[in-house]
Amino acid sequence: MPITTGQEQLELTWKRAQMKAGIDLKEAQTRKSQQDWRLDPQRVIIQAILATAAIVGAAGGVLGYFIGHATGR
Repeated sequence: MPITTGQEQLELTWKRAQMKAGIDLKEAQTRKSQQDWRLDPQRVIIQAILATAAIVGAAGGVLGYFIGHATGR
């Protein structure tokens, strides 16, 4: 059975809609990854500063403990 012009037009419209949906999905995924908070430079810097402060604080506490016990306090 030959395809009519109406059927061809419907199939073409359907394929275009599928392609547009795929493109829209890809763009949405790209926007989401760009807005991902883990990739935000300000948050990365803040987290690095907090991690450094925690490490330095822990090291200072351990050092203070050993110095305090070494001096007999």
